[in-house]
Parts: sequence; structure tokens; C-alpha cells
Amino acid sequence: MEANQTTGKGFFTAPRYVSGELTRELSPTFGDHWSQPRLVWNSLSPAEQQIVVNALRFETSHIVSTTVKQNFVNQLNMVDNDLAARVAQVLVDVTVPPPDDTYYNDNKTAYISIFSNPLPTIQGLNFGILASIYSNQSMSQAAILSHQFADVGLFVSVVAETLVPGVNLTYSAADAIDFDGLLVTPGSESIFINGTSPLYPLGRPLQIVQNAYDFGKPVGALGSASSVFQTAKIVEGPGVYFSNSTVTLISDFEAGLKTFKFLERFPLDPGY
Repeated sequence: MEANQTTGKGFFTAPRYVSGELTRELSPTFGDHWSQPRLVWNSLSPAEQQIVVNALRFETSHIVSTTVKQNFVNQLNMVDNDLAARVAQVLVDVTVPPPDDTYYNDNKTAYISIFSNPLPTIQGLNFGILASIYSNQSMSQAAILSHQFADVGLFVSVVAETLVPGVNLTYSAADAIDFDGLLVTPGSESIFINGTSPLYPLGRPLQIVQNAYDFGKPVGALGSASSVFQTAKIVEGPGVYFSNSTVTLISDFEAGLKTFKFLERFPLDPGY
């Protein structure tokens, strides 16, 4: 029985009358594989476009066949000529074709850009607290901060030289990619400046701080630990927080984690 207003739980279609021959064929729009990528490209911020360019450069630079590389650049040119030219910069024996604007458009859409909109919540993000087991001040502050940041919904890891009680991760096993933000505790400065401990790769603690900054993540220090950032040549600015107050730091980091990435740290190709 055909569904209607009273039959089929409300799911029904209006009566339709069809005449003529029924054919099965594709709309010409199915041949358009470039308008949608163009819309995505247009919707990205300049820093995000640079990330795409860098990723494509990395992948295509591993291709041996010149024909495959050329075909790939030709396809990119159907999306955007600048995109094709920027990727082709690092490739050998590849020619950038003239612009093919058959499918070029200025359309954009919201929320394709990952970093242009603040996160609705920071709950569930990963946060690193960098400490040293050779400093009672560092470990006590790490314990206090760990609880305070966990209270705002973060998954917190205390990173130090060895897995003593209160430490979740060693510097040997830690990496900046593990965290959405990180904080350095006072009393731990010597391991960043001198790198005296043999328990992790040379300079690893400072490298974690530098990489986190370069990746655009919110970073900061409590009290005297700000000297670590001087060693790393990182100055206070958007997403870099120094304070003697844990309350202030937590408030700063809440805002910074919602921003998620500070794109002004990302260098762009000349002219972009």
C-alpha cells in the first residue's frame, strides 16, 4: 500500500504522473571535479593555504615520474593557477600551464577553515606541563597546575626526566605533537638551558618548547621559567603567556586553547 498522511507514519510522497521514455544518464555536472576543490581552497586562510601547498610539495617531491608530476600540476591548475605554480616551484622538469579558468570561481563557505574559528570548548584537549624531578619547586608546581588544568576539562601530562610518582611522560617519549598547549614550571630552567641530563636526547626539552611554538600552539611559563623562552628566542606575544599567577595563566590558556593555532607564526611564500 502506498504511504500517505495516515499510512506509513507520515512518510509519503505526493501523487506523481510520469509519461515518456525513462533514460539513465549522468548530468554534465558529474564531469566537474574542480569546482568543489576550488571552493575549499577559497575558504582557507592564507596560512592554511600555505599548509596545503607545503603538504603537496612534500608528497609530490617523492614522485619519480616526470609525467605523473606534470599531470598532477595540470590538475591543480584546474583548481587554481597560483596553487599549481607554488607546488611546481619545488619540482624538477615540470611546466606550469597557463590558467584554465573553466571551473574557477570566487565561492567560499564557512567552517571549512579549521583555524579561522575558535573552538566551542577546550574540554578533551591535551596539555603538557614540563618539569624537572631535580627541583622540588618544579614538581610541586607541576602537581598543583596539573589539578587546576584538569579541572577545566583538559587531559594533562606532566613531563619530566623519569617516571617518578606525579610524572606521566618522560622527555625521551614526549613530543610537541602530543600536546595542544604546554607550560614550563619554575625550577626546571637548568634542563632547558644546560641540557645536562643524559636521560633524553641532547636538547630535547628545549626542542619540545620550540616545536610547540613553531606549530602555532599556545605556550607559556610560570614565574622564573620565562627564561626558558628567552633561551628559545621566543618573545611574549599572541599565544605566549608569562605570569607569576596560576589563575592568570589558566585564564590565558583557556582563551589560547580556544584559538587553537596562532597562524601569524606561520611563514608564507613571498607575495602571499
